Amino acid sequence: MVKIFLIAAFPDQFDLSHQRIKPAFKTKLQYILHDLRQEGVTVSCTLEMDNWQLLEQLPEINLVQDIEAIDASDLVVAVAEDKPSAGVQFELGYAAAKGKRVILARSSNDELSWFNQGTIGSGLVQHVTYQTMEMLLLQLVAAVRVLA
Repeated sequence: MVKIFLIAAFPDQFDLSHQRIKPAFKTKLQYILHDLRQEGVTVSCTLEMDNWQLLEQLPEINLVQDIEAIDASDLVVAVAEDKPSAGVQFELGYAAAKGKRVILARSSNDELSWFNQGTIGSGLVQHVTYQTMEMLLLQLVAAVRVLA
């Protein structure tokens, strides 16, 4: 069974007053998780495991959890936004260094950061853009089927 680790940049998607991921972004990620699971793959996502909130724990605990999830995965999918996330950038680099298949997905309306241009240009990361969630899911499902 294919194992996917879904990571997401959420600097602008976090409601600090409630310590939770904003509902629209949560819904977007849940949609991705649901559809990938419908394909019969195992998908883990730290944000989901943390109940869509920022837990008050040491960052090294989250880092170790993410490293373990990447190590156990066949595919790492990063959902990127305009603003790069230090955590996602680390996870992308770690996954690429471990020889994992990595997909960076971003809306065609979002900017592609300089570092991400390098990971794609070097061939370490596959890049997919989308205009709709349906388009993104079609591309992710095709990538999963290649691995199956």
